[in-house]
Amino acid sequence: MAPWAAERARLKKLKVQPRAQRLGEEREPKAADPVWGKPTPFNEALDRIPKPLSSIDTLIQEKHVPGKTRMEMMAGVTPGEDLGRLNHALSPGEVHVFIQNSRLITQPPERDEHGVHLGVPPEDRAKWEMKHIQAMAAIHRIVSLGNESSKDKTRANKQLCIETFGRHNTDKLFPQPRYPSNATHPEQALKKTPRVGADTGSSEVQAGILTAKIRVLAKHMETNKKDKMNRRNLRMMCHRRQKLLKYLKRKERGGERYRSVMTALGLDDAAIERELAM
Repeated sequence: MAPWAAERARLKKLKVQPRAQRLGEEREPKAADPVWGKPTPFNEALDRIPKPLSSIDTLIQEKHVPGKTRMEMMAGVTPGEDLGRLNHALSPGEVHVFIQNSRLITQPPERDEHGVHLGVPPEDRAKWEMKHIQAMAAIHRIVSLGNESSKDKTRANKQLCIETFGRHNTDKLFPQPRYPSNATHPEQALKKTPRVGADTGSSEVQAGILTAKIRVLAKHMETNKKDKMNRRNLRMMCHRRQKLLKYLKRKERGGERYRSVMTALGLDDAAIERELAM
């Protein structure tokens, strides 16, 4: 390179360097964290695990309290209408229906098979009411996601990712583009095999499942900074998610489906393009 050309390039670099530095400082706070991402409703749903419900025996230890007082204490242990996320693929509405059906089946009959009114003693009805409250509290502790193991919580988050990003649901929102066939007889072109069951293998579903695992492991690393093995596992999972999202961007040509997935995960293009330093 001629001396005058090198000098001109140096002056140009000195001229644009302050502006590049200023733009970098402005963009850095707005950039998404390559591990955690930005706070989004989907990320908050992954972290929104209900608190474990305390044991009934530890809360109600007095055995010689009056029946009415004990019933009131049991009712206080039983959660209200807002059950939060549940295990075993159950919804709060289903649990309420099951409990109401159980109440109707187990309650003492008012009349016998001949229609004769039965006089149920008040103490028997109080015992039945007490048993129903105990059964309801036990069911809520069985189905609550807060009382389950980390494996059950991860499985519930995987199901959330499948329902959120699975193409069996999103194909209605983002239909596949139809490109004209190059065959001489388009009607003889091979047709895509229809999907059977839920979509669990697409890039966006796998990226969502990796995000759920990454958030759990990143939270673990906050209190275990010397865990080198899991630090390596966290880095590998982040790189795997980057590869999946790069492939999705290339396949969807940066389209609406790709943008929707990136917005839900709280990531941006820089988070999947730049090298991860941990």
